[in-house]
Amino acid sequence: MLPLDVIRKHYPNLSDEDLKKIQVFIYELCCGLMQHFYGEDWDKDIEGMDLENE
Repeated sequence: MLPLDVIRKHYPNLSDEDLKKIQVFIYELCCGLMQHFYGEDWDKDIEGMDLENE
């Protein structure tokens, strides 16, 4: 998930509860996009992949 500190940089006046709501929304949006483009089992397919940034 996107760290709360990153979200707080853009919305410094929001409460922690509101920041967590944004965090959950972003996570669910990303999951929905991945599911739309890669199918319902997209999260199972990434288990064997090397996702480290180089």
